[in-house]
Amino acid sequence: SMTTINFSDKPQFDPKVLGTYPLVEGETKNITVRADGNPPQIDYSWTFPSVSVQSSRVRTQGSSLLIRSANRTDAGNYTVDASNGHTDFKTTVTIRVDVLYPPT
Repeated sequence: SMTTINFSDKPQFDPKVLGTYPLVEGETKNITVRADGNPPQIDYSWTFPSVSVQSSRVRTQGSSLLIRSANRTDAGNYTVDASNGHTDFKTTVTIRVDVLYPPT
């Protein structure tokens, strides 16, 4: 009898996209942290650093985080869960957003 081996890989993030993203106050930035896995259909779920992050300016769409006119209340750790199937096929990473004063 033949054994079928199903190669499944939980989502993996490119280490290059992880780390700290510096924004200047008032800047608009789109940060994308895509993962690859098998199956390749990946659901992304974001957790913001605090409730003070205003959803009117900070949006997520799939693997992208869009910050419009950055405010210092947006700074902190953003957590991304990437899942492609079973519960154990979940990878969680954290990126940091720093918001700096504009140069005077």
